[in-house]
Amino acid sequence: MSESAIRILFVEDDQVDRRAFERFMGHAGTGYTYDLAGSIAEALPLLEKNKYDVVILDYLLGDGTAFDLFGSTRGAPVIIITGTGDEEVAVKAMKAGAYDYVIKDSEGYYLKALPATLENVLKRRNSEVELARYRENLENLVRIRTEDLQKEIEERKKAEELVRASLKEKELLLREIHHRVKNNMQIVTSLLNLQAQKATDARSIEMIKDSENRVRSMALVHENLDESNDFSRIDFRLYINSLLEYLFGSYGVGSDTITTRVEINNIFLELNTAIPCAQIINELVTNSIKYAFPGGRKGKIGIELSKNGAGYVLTISDDGVGIPPQYDIGSATSLGLQLTGALASQLKGTIALDRDSGTRFTLRF
Repeated sequence: MSESAIRILFVEDDQVDRRAFERFMGHAGTGYTYDLAGSIAEALPLLEKNKYDVVILDYLLGDGTAFDLFGSTRGAPVIIITGTGDEEVAVKAMKAGAYDYVIKDSEGYYLKALPATLENVLKRRNSEVELARYRENLENLVRIRTEDLQKEIEERKKAEELVRASLKEKELLLREIHHRVKNNMQIVTSLLNLQAQKATDARSIEMIKDSENRVRSMALVHENLDESNDFSRIDFRLYINSLLEYLFGSYGVGSDTITTRVEINNIFLELNTAIPCAQIINELVTNSIKYAFPGGRKGKIGIELSKNGAGYVLTISDDGVGIPPQYDIGSATSLGLQLTGALASQLKGTIALDRDSGTRFTLRF
């Protein structure tokens, strides 16, 4: 705000003081423009008509006090002029919103202090205007940013809802897939079982039963997935317990004849890994049940699966009569061992056979 733009309203009921103010402003060379009023009645129309930068009010006016005009200054800062001994009035005026006050003396020396008072009041007013403008800009920025954040939050909520809906749809689809695969495999198992009942020679019955167990070992994986809340991986210990229970029941072997030891702690395998592992375990445990304990011999079958760095180590062992020397994974002619070797390659692993103290297969993948 330039000084040439400063406009003052001076309200004083004493004509002598008004003339003194006029003379002083003329000689002071401030460049301020001003209007004069001798009463509240004269001041009100001026305040209504004009926008003033400062309003100077004598406290005692003929038709009231300066306080009667406080609500009509339209935001202009007020300077109160009081007589000597009216300091309490000045304090009261400051509390009511006046920017400053000047103590009037009979010689008119107070007018000399008026320019400095005006300058201080105008600086304070300018600072308040700038602060108000800054606060307004800041509030606008906060409002705009808040609106942007609200939009972002709403968009994120919509995106999250879409993701949740998509995940729910995929979960339902996966559950349905595993359920259907399990049912289809159960149908295949039932057909093989019916076929075995129709067979007349022991060799055919055995081959059909082995095929039935192979299908069942895969069906159990999908059954575990179908019954769990995680459709991407299975708790392999729970799966192995289900598989052993099925195989022992299938061959009519009781726990009093062959005991099992399963050491698998908190290992979850994905579907692509779980099914080959399940089939390998099915083949080797089936061999142990069928051939390791002839003549009702008692024994133990062990299954261990542990983490090994980024991979796993799977061990299937028994303390039976041992596998004959002519049998080897690399050159095996039996379907079971051929499948075991092929499945180990599918897992990009290696399998080793140890014949000491029974039979031990170790798969690293």
